[in-house]
Amino acid sequence: HLPSDIAIGRMNHSAWDAFNGYIDDVGFWNRALTVEEISALYNAQVLPSTGTSVYTVNDFMTVSELNGEMHITENFQLAIDHLNNLTGSDPAATLMEFAEGSVVNDNIYMHYSLQLIVDAINAGSVQNASWTCGAPLDYYLVGYSTVQIGDQCWFAENLRSTQFTDGSAIPTSAVDPFGDNASNTDAWGLMYEGTAVIDSRGLCPSGWHISSNADWQQLINYAANNGFSGNESVALKSASGWSSGANGSDAFGFNAKPGGFHYNPVHPYWGEFNHSMISGYWWTSTIQSNSESIAWTLQNNYFSPSYYNSNGMSVRCLKDTE
Repeated sequence: HLPSDIAIGRMNHSAWDAFNGYIDDVGFWNRALTVEEISALYNAQVLPSTGTSVYTVNDFMTVSELNGEMHITENFQLAIDHLNNLTGSDPAATLMEFAEGSVVNDNIYMHYSLQLIVDAINAGSVQNASWTCGAPLDYYLVGYSTVQIGDQCWFAENLRSTQFTDGSAIPTSAVDPFGDNASNTDAWGLMYEGTAVIDSRGLCPSGWHISSNADWQQLINYAANNGFSGNESVALKSASGWSSGANGSDAFGFNAKPGGFHYNPVHPYWGEFNHSMISGYWWTSTIQSNSESIAWTLQNNYFSPSYYNSNGMSVRCLKDTE
C-alpha cells in the first residue's frame, strides 16, 4: 500500500526535512530489497551516468521494447526463452551481454539502451517473439483482447491508453471517457480527438497502427463475403450493450460497442456527449483535409463520413502486415 504522495529523498524527524544532495535515478520494485541486494546495487554503481535508466525485471514478467527502453508487461520467461534459443547461451548472461546490466537474485538491472536486444530479436518487441493473434496483448499496463478476422488482426476492444506510442502523455484536452466519467472507460474505451489520432507519435503499440479507411473497408468486405451482405453492421456489433434491441451478432468477434460521440465544440442540440448505446464512432488514420479525417459509424447500417478533428471518438488498433 502506498500513501497518496511519495516523498523521495526526505527524512522524517520532528518535521519533514528536505534532502540536501542529488538523485541520479529512481527504481521501483514490487517487493522490499534485502540488505545484500541493496549493497550489491550500491557496489555495482548501477546508476552512474547521464541518461542511465534502471529497470527491474522479475521472474515470469514480460518485457516489451519501446524506443529502445524496457517496458514490463506480463510474461518475462517468454523473452528469456527466446533469447536463449537465439544465442544458445545462458539467459541471464545473454541479457547482461546485450544490456550490460547486473543480475541480483533474478532481478536484472540494466543501464544501457535495450535497442541491442531488440535488434537481436528482429521482431520490434520481445513479446512478439511468441505472441499470436487471438491472445491478449498488454499495452501500457492494460490487457487488450485481439481477434483474427480474415487477413486482419484487430484489437477486439476500443483503445483506452492515455499515452502516445513513445510514452509521452496525450494532452488531457485530447482524450476523455464518455461523459467525462471514468467508469465508462472499461466498457467503451476512451474517446480521442482527431488531433491525437493524426499525431505523428501514434496511439497504438509498436507493430500496430490506427486502422485506416481502407482497413475498415476490408473488414466490411469480409463480413459481406462471409454471410452478412447487407447486414455487415449486425455482424460487427457486440451482442450486448446496444439500446432498443439493436444488439448485433458479433459474428467475427470484432465486438463493436456503442461508445457515442464527443462534440467539440458543444453541439447546440446534442450537447457535448451523445449517442452512447445507440451509435459507435471510430476514427481512422485517413485524413480528409487539413481539418477533417474520415471515421466509421456503426448503427443499423454503416457509414464512413468525415468529421472535424476537434471531435472525439473511439479508436481501434490493427496489427501491421508483415
